[in-house]
Amino acid sequence: MERVDKVLDDQSGLATRSQLRAAGFTDCRVRSRLHNGSWQLLLPGVILAQTGPTSPAQWRIAGLLYAGSGAVLSHRTAADLHGLRIAVNGVDVLVPHGRRVRSHGPVLVHQTNQRIEPVLRVGQPCTPIARTVIDVGLASSWLDDVRAVVSDSVQRRLTTVGDLQKAAETMPRRCSRWVTMALEELAAGARSAGEGVFLRLVRDSDLPEPELNARVRTGAGDFFVDALWRRQRVAAEIDGQAYHLGAAQWAKDLRRQNLVVTSGLRVLRFPVRRLRVDPAGVVGELRAALRS
Repeated sequence: MERVDKVLDDQSGLATRSQLRAAGFTDCRVRSRLHNGSWQLLLPGVILAQTGPTSPAQWRIAGLLYAGSGAVLSHRTAADLHGLRIAVNGVDVLVPHGRRVRSHGPVLVHQTNQRIEPVLRVGQPCTPIARTVIDVGLASSWLDDVRAVVSDSVQRRLTTVGDLQKAAETMPRRCSRWVTMALEELAAGARSAGEGVFLRLVRDSDLPEPELNARVRTGAGDFFVDALWRRQRVAAEIDGQAYHLGAAQWAKDLRRQNLVVTSGLRVLRFPVRRLRVDPAGVVGELRAALRS
């Protein structure tokens, strides 16, 4: 029993049937505990030696045990462990190509031809951050989702544009057009999904391309604006959905804008939603400001 207890303690109460068998716990005793409800069968061959709800950490361990040797957490699961702002549904695991493991229940199994070099997050193996971001981007159904995860990883200084580009280049299949676009926008200076939308809108028009996240010197110090046409003395600010959540931040932002204006710049503001629903109007206002 001591060997069984050690296996369960080391894996948060989880074990495979083969691990229990190797520790001297017979299949008959396993079936008995499953039958009386003191243990749970979470996944084929994976047993939780407790009753009650299962924690996210236990599900991650269960997914790794189910996928077998060499499996690592990946995609959205790994992104969450790295600290990215992302919705997680179930458990993503990555296994070497050729392994006969199918997705089951909340566990989604991915395969790769590349060598997996995991890093540890909360003691659990997962794909490195750059590889994780590219994997999430390739699996995303919307361009804005790709922009969001790519920009979030760089904003939080979890990775760099260069590392993301290297990870994309090593993929065995060609990166999707959306991942390529998001990386191009990031390399040009876009640091949010909204800025990526704005940059694409400018590039699709006949407007000159601005500096992104440009430094502006004022009498009260240096500030940054989202986009700047320095020669024309025109700046643009992109307001995201989370904008104006607090009075203090709103007051601080107004002061920053006033200081930027007093430095001689004309500042135009655009909500991200307007970039999508009224692109012609946005381009028209920018063109008028740049010509005046």
